[in-house]
Amino acid sequence: MVNDLTFDEVNHIYRRYGIIKPSVTQILQEVGLIEFSAVPKEVLERASNFGTAIHRTTELSDKNILDYSSVSNPIIPYLKAWQAFLETYQIENLAIEKQFYCAKYDYCGTIDRIVYSKTLKRKVLIDIKTTVSISSTVNLQTAGYAIGIGKPNIIRMVVQLKENSFRVVLCDSATDTAYFLSALNIWKWKKLHKLIKKEQ
Repeated sequence: MVNDLTFDEVNHIYRRYGIIKPSVTQILQEVGLIEFSAVPKEVLERASNFGTAIHRTTELSDKNILDYSSVSNPIIPYLKAWQAFLETYQIENLAIEKQFYCAKYDYCGTIDRIVYSKTLKRKVLIDIKTTVSISSTVNLQTAGYAIGIGKPNIIRMVVQLKENSFRVVLCDSATDTAYFLSALNIWKWKKLHKLIKKEQ
């Protein structure tokens, strides 16, 4: 049930019945698989804000409530790239920005899209990226999402948006599920021994 799950966007904290729960990305960060310490804070913040703006724009567009006059010029090429992807793969959105709580493993997350692709003739879990490069940890990230919604075998795909173009990366390694669960177990061990850097 989503009703018992709340999300603090500013601090990126999920709570279920008021109790803080870790997210997929927080788990991977805490065990050292996602690392941004080498990136200057201002650069990281600027990139994060830009990525958030693109995500929000594509979300509103997919929900058919986007005011196109409000879209800033730097965002437009990325929106066009997303729309080109939708057309190429003949996408029907089944869930947009889907929040979930995984009762079996006690963690949360938000999935960018769950769709049906008429081109692939399959349901697909999609993570949207606006970064210059795609890290191999997206395999574990998307696996965490798939496990979280009880569909570990769903097709997982990263869509990297660029200016007026897109790139699709399939996350299809058979070991992704096991490796994500290993990361989760390390997170739980650190939590048990009070080694988590900050409360999550």
